[in-house]
Amino acid sequence: MAKILPEADNMRDFKNNELLMLIIKLLRECYNKESIIKVLEILDFLSDDYFLRVRLNQLKVFSELLKFYGESWANRDLEMLFRVFILFGKFTREMSFKIMLISHLELENDFSGLFEPFKEENYNISSPKVKSASLEVIRNLILNGPSEELRDVMARSTFLKSILRDAMNDDDDGLKSFALDCLLSLNDLVSDGIMSLDDIVFDLDKIIRNKNSEIQSKLLLFISWGLLTECIDISLIRQGFLTNVIESGFEALEKGETERFRRSHCVIALLLERDNWSEQLLAMQYYEKYLTGRISNEISTRKAWFEGMILLASHDSFRSSIRSNPNLLKFLWFEINQNCETFNLQIILLVKSTLVIPELLKHYNDEFFILKLLRGFLESYQKYPDDLMTMCALEVFHSFCYSKSAINVYLRSKNLFAFLRLIWSKGNNQLNKLTTRIYREIIAEANESELKQIVNEEFLDSFRMLTKF
Repeated sequence: MAKILPEADNMRDFKNNELLMLIIKLLRECYNKESIIKVLEILDFLSDDYFLRVRLNQLKVFSELLKFYGESWANRDLEMLFRVFILFGKFTREMSFKIMLISHLELENDFSGLFEPFKEENYNISSPKVKSASLEVIRNLILNGPSEELRDVMARSTFLKSILRDAMNDDDDGLKSFALDCLLSLNDLVSDGIMSLDDIVFDLDKIIRNKNSEIQSKLLLFISWGLLTECIDISLIRQGFLTNVIESGFEALEKGETERFRRSHCVIALLLERDNWSEQLLAMQYYEKYLTGRISNEISTRKAWFEGMILLASHDSFRSSIRSNPNLLKFLWFEINQNCETFNLQIILLVKSTLVIPELLKHYNDEFFILKLLRGFLESYQKYPDDLMTMCALEVFHSFCYSKSAINVYLRSKNLFAFLRLIWSKGNNQLNKLTTRIYREIIAEANESELKQIVNEEFLDSFRMLTKF
């Protein structure tokens, strides 16, 4: 049987139903341990393929694997038990198999067998592959699991916490990855006080230095959640960790790994809320490195970079740093001006956050810049009409009304007046207030001929509709 298996790349050709049924038949009828192990090895190979897993599930592979699980657990046959765990890890990725296993564990009221590979006395026979498989089973059972009762019981297990702690400190990347998945999937129980992280101590500096970007990304997500909910002891975060977070974020920017960058920057933004860390970030010249670092030209990465800048711009320390450094001011203005149409929505939010910087406000008075920003927004609105984004844009365009340059641009834009009339017709009171204020400022500066163009029949129809709300 093993000799007829295809190469992994040709697995799609292995869809012969009779062969799959033969494998299930062998599981039912084999009594020789060596033969059973051979069949389980074949199943391990086949179950890497999603479609084969689904088909094997339909052929009731669960009942056969459960039989071996029960017998090996009762007889303390750990070699067989651990081989079953490897298959459980893959098959519990499918909801139907997961539900059946959860039902069995709840019926037996015993899931301690899943912890067996991590016990010290089994060290010699438990490989990283077996441990990873067991953690994957635990992860799959508690990650969006259909049983809240089982999640609660597992979360209260002191042995599970010791497993997660050891896995986080292990050199094996697979163990770290599954342990982080487990911690992230239990965060609601931690927030509710059902599970405590006090006993799960691990070396943050060592993990963030890991070259595996997926592990870095998961750790950053976990730390962000912990800082946001205050479920992580802030004393665990030291300057060395912060340095590595910064380096990870800039590396992600350069490589175009948008998700990892977003998560690293989220950690930075949350630490900026604390005065002592804000000072350290200033000392480490984080803003300078952020503004002048190399960025991938991928659109998603540059978009994330601007969104990160919006977060930074809400902090006084960032604004002070920008104002005290003319070169950074020039660099920031260049990016805003160059990208105000391509990344229009992000630039509008960034402009809104930096209106309090006088040096930038002078640049925002540029007629051509206002025209590009307005044109980009009106085009974006046609594709993605969003009330919250519209509110921000109206606030920005209203703030520009103090400038003669802005009024000149507005008076020449027929599309702007069509947009303002459209907003009036929607009946949103907050948007209508801003729209009316913009109209008031424009009309106050308009001459007679311009007034005739503005206050036309369409304007009057929209105004009458406005008075009905």
